[in-house]
Amino acid sequence: MTAPTQPKIRDFTRPAQGLTVDVASHPATDLLLTLMAFSWDDLTDYDLGQDWFDEMNARMSAETRRAIEATTRNRSKIWFGFFHLVVGRTGRRDGR
Repeated sequence: MTAPTQPKIRDFTRPAQGLTVDVASHPATDLLLTLMAFSWDDLTDYDLGQDWFDEMNARMSAETRRAIEATTRNRSKIWFGFFHLVVGRTGRRDGR
């Protein structure tokens, strides 16, 4: 007959290891995120709110507004795919 084994004891009193968050910005990702936002059906979903979009529309020329509308209408999934490609090219891969 074998002796009963003792239950394992785990020490949860030590502080947990912190997580590191790395935030990177690149002009290409900023552009794609803006195009994604303008292509979204309901602009109130964004924390920026409808007022921000109204202000941006008022500040841009009619030509720019037409170009954005032509490139973003019902295309949020396309911009999302491009965003992932750009992040893969510009994101840090060194583990720091």
